[in-house]
Amino acid sequence: RRNKGKSSSEQHAFTEMHDWIHFFDKRPPSFCHVIPPAFIFDYERSAITYISPSIAHLIGYENKIFLGTNGIIKFVDLIHPNDFKIYNEQIFPKEIHLLNTLSYDKASELIFSTTLRVNQVSGTYKTMLMKKGFIINEKSKMPAYEFGILQDISAIKKELSITHTIERFVEAKDCEIGRAHV
Repeated sequence: RRNKGKSSSEQHAFTEMHDWIHFFDKRPPSFCHVIPPAFIFDYERSAITYISPSIAHLIGYENKIFLGTNGIIKFVDLIHPNDFKIYNEQIFPKEIHLLNTLSYDKASELIFSTTLRVNQVSGTYKTMLMKKGFIINEKSKMPAYEFGILQDISAIKKELSITHTIERFVEAKDCEIGRAHV
C-alpha cells in the first residue's frame, strides 16, 4: 500500500478501498463469475497497482500483465480505437474538470460509468461497463487514485455508442446508500 505523502483523508479512503477490493480475492473461484474485476490506478505512479485475477475470466488476459506502469498501456491498447478516442478527448477531460470544481467530500460521492468495447484474447470485442470513483488530492483536487470495476454487458448492449453517466451517492439516515443523478 503505497500512499506516502497523502493526506490523512486520502490515506483513510485508500485503505478502505484497498481492503474492500482485496476481500474478494479470498473468495471461492465461483466468485469470478459473479463479482466483476476490480482495479486501482495510482495517478502519482501512473500505474495500475491492483487488478483482480478475475479479469482473466472476462477478457482472457492474466491480471499480471496489467500491473505497473506498462499495464495501463496494455489495457488502453485493448480498448476499441474509436471508443478510446472519444473517451480520451471528450469524456475523461470533463470528468477531471468536474472533480476540480468539487470539494474532497463531494468528489468522493461521484460514480462515473462508461461503456467501452474491449478486445479479448480471442480477438473479438466485448462491451464493458466501467464504473469508477476517484480519491482526489485535497490540495490540487487532481485524482490521486481511481478505483472501479469492469463488467461484461455485451448481452444487453448491442449498439456501438458510448454511454456515460455520473451519479452521486449520498448516505441516507438509516445508513443505506441513496442515489441521485448529477
